Amino acid sequence: MNVSDSAEIISEMRDAKAIKILSSLAPDDAADLLGELEDDVRERLMAKMPSQVATTLRNLLTYDPNTAGDVMIPHVATLKIDITVNEAIEFLGKNKDFAENFESLYVVDDKMHLVGVLNIQKLLRTDPHSKIGGLMCSEIEDICSLEQDRETIAHMMAKNHFNTLPVDVIDILREEAREDIQKLHGAGGDESIHDSVS
Repeated sequence: MNVSDSAEIISEMRDAKAIKILSSLAPDDAADLLGELEDDVRERLMAKMPSQVATTLRNLLTYDPNTAGDVMIPHVATLKIDITVNEAIEFLGKNKDFAENFESLYVVDDKMHLVGVLNIQKLLRTDPHSKIGGLMCSEIEDICSLEQDRETIAHMMAKNHFNTLPVDVIDILREEAREDIQKLHGAGGDESIHDSVS
């Protein structure tokens, strides 16, 4: 089901049910749905959400739909560049959701700038006293800016063999493939099967 159809269904639900569904979605998907709602419905639902969830969704709604910011994953596991493997494993043990839901960890410097990516499997197979900075892949310059075009980022990530960065590349590739297939068949990239033919 496309986003506008889903948003129409959400807008017809009782607020409590709609909030429960929106809260169960990945933040970028929830923001896409909220972006399709009428302003008053969106604001009413967001006012009833936990403040941290509403803040995250409001931030995501500020990005243009065709940019990386629109598919950003706002909550990711970050590790400081100067910690050891053992310290990283302790962190993951205390934050099991990150270890279960991501195959890569993001390495940041003291100013919280992304400086590298580290595969969890590599982390777990390395000497516990090794520093994270020596294990990470640091070839990430110019890979991703939140204002960049989504398709450009997906191609740059594929070229550099990155499976993940804090944007939902799979969503980008699916959407771009759907648009390309529709265009091959003479339909516009933004058309839905529910659109009238007249």
